[in-house]
Amino acid sequence: MKKTVIKRLIIGFILGVIIGNSIAMVSSLFYGEFHVITGTLKNSLGLVGGIFLQSFLSGIIGMAGIGGMSFYDIEKWSLLSVTAAHFASIMVSFTIAYFSLGWGDRSWIMYLILFLIETIIFVIIWVIMYTNWKKTVNEMNEDLIKYKEEKLNEEVEQ
Repeated sequence: MKKTVIKRLIIGFILGVIIGNSIAMVSSLFYGEFHVITGTLKNSLGLVGGIFLQSFLSGIIGMAGIGGMSFYDIEKWSLLSVTAAHFASIMVSFTIAYFSLGWGDRSWIMYLILFLIETIIFVIIWVIMYTNWKKTVNEMNEDLIKYKEEKLNEEVEQ
């Protein structure tokens, strides 16, 4: 299980860096110019420092999202508990990144709007994942019933 968690964390970090920096660059085009980081971040940390911080925090968000799926492997926790832990880890990392990187206005209204968007995205992904897992479990149960029936038929024939 440790290897799976570490693998998820590494993949999450890499994807987070790629996606976070891609979003930053694409969103800068909405302002008419191409920038790797926000102007505020560049002014406060310089280009290299800003890219490093943005990449690091984006990676942390990715780790929370992908690596946080490991919460679902904890069998002792209820579905509600693991979902809350996963959601909280994503939201905490997102909040830190939002305010540290200057992603938009530093107003709570803007943050709440983004929080709502993040929540909606989380719920959509959660429903998709839940539906897929439920389908997989149902297929496994059907296969188990077929297997038991075959074993029973073999025993009857002997």
